[in-house]
Amino acid sequence: MALCGSACQLAMVEKSSVSSKSVYFPKRLSPLLLLMGALMVQGCGGPPQVVDDEDCFSAVEALWTAVTTKRKDLLEQTAADIDRLHTTEKLSKEGHEALQKIIQSARNEEWIPAARSLKSFMLGQRKSAAVR
Repeated sequence: MALCGSACQLAMVEKSSVSSKSVYFPKRLSPLLLLMGALMVQGCGGPPQVVDDEDCFSAVEALWTAVTTKRKDLLEQTAADIDRLHTTEKLSKEGHEALQKIIQSARNEEWIPAARSLKSFMLGQRKSAAVR
């Protein structure tokens, strides 16, 4: 009996020492691993930036109003403004494509997904140091 108890105690000591070593290593790396995972999932840059141009920012605000009030007339007017801003190179290709996806959702009367996407787009905007 004593032998069995000793063997069980030895196994538990070995198990606890192995566990503590394997747990300690990931704890040190966990913030780095979380950051790397977030960057891989979300991408490094976030949404295309449009707030540095007042006309682009106003168009995004108008799109928000159109989507959240479900006004198709304002949606189409804003879509035309966004196309014009892209044509005049005030709005980047990436920004235009992102906003067009939102506009298409709204045109399909998918108002809630469009609003969520636009909110995410808007929350990802950061003014550059020159504009602040």
